[in-house]
Amino acid sequence: MTSDIESEFSLLVDLVSVDINFAHPYSSHESGTNENFNGLLREFFPKRQSLKPITDEEFTRYVSAINNRPRRLHHYNTATFQFGLAKKLKQWNTKISANLLHMT
Repeated sequence: MTSDIESEFSLLVDLVSVDINFAHPYSSHESGTNENFNGLLREFFPKRQSLKPITDEEFTRYVSAINNRPRRLHHYNTATFQFGLAKKLKQWNTKISANLLHMT
């Protein structure tokens, strides 16, 4: 995960076991995935467009469109697919860990 140095994500370092790389201010080249995602958002929300008139249903549709778009980052799978795969792997690892605990 990449975030700005002065962000709320700095609190996560102590809370989760995820590597977090902090980008330097004004160095968008250090957070290319984030910049790419911002570009995808701009397809639905042009700069300076008010978000007030957007309904929850519209927002959900936009998020779904982005999450179901194949991306190079995910080896041309969708974020939805990758998230489902990660959930299955976590469940599988939890079951294995539980079985190992019962064996000892």
